[in-house]
Amino acid sequence: MRIPANERKEQLIDATIALMQTRGVVALTLRDIAKHAGASLAAVHYCFDDKDELFTAAVERWLKNMMTYAEDVDPSFGLRSTVNEVARRYWDELEATPSDVLAQIELVVWAARQEGGQELAASIYPGYESGLGALFGKAMETDTHDRLLPPEELARIFIAIIDGCSLQYITQPNLTSHRRLFEFLVEAVLQQVAVPVRT
Repeated sequence: MRIPANERKEQLIDATIALMQTRGVVALTLRDIAKHAGASLAAVHYCFDDKDELFTAAVERWLKNMMTYAEDVDPSFGLRSTVNEVARRYWDELEATPSDVLAQIELVVWAARQEGGQELAASIYPGYESGLGALFGKAMETDTHDRLLPPEELARIFIAIIDGCSLQYITQPNLTSHRRLFEFLVEAVLQQVAVPVRT
């Protein structure tokens, strides 16, 4: 049974992401992806010009999935509650599936190293910051605190904390202090941002 090209493309992107999560990015081949998707190598070449095009499609799909841990967080409880809930969910996901986070890091590095891939690499963080910034902005609107930082800037700081703490966790997962350090840094930022409105 012939599978429509659009459906086959989605299968190949799904297979690429799944293999990136388990095997990483650099060593992944089109033959690996075809086998995982149950497709022929010819089908891969029919749907995508080359490995870079397929990987780019996978990066774009992953961008849409990066914010899943922040879905359904209610910003109406204020900034502190919102940031802490996002932080808790993120760290729970990191501990449950560290390979996903490692693959995301590899994707960013891969995109930055590709010739002509700088535009794609440069789109990853702004997309992430925009999603978190929108959530934090809504939380600020319901809060009784001075807005000392724009929500996008707060999101950028939050992501910087995520990046540093995630790398430390991935390289030394047996240390018990990682989560405590992560929560400490998030709280330190909140103390600078969530300042009660002066009357």
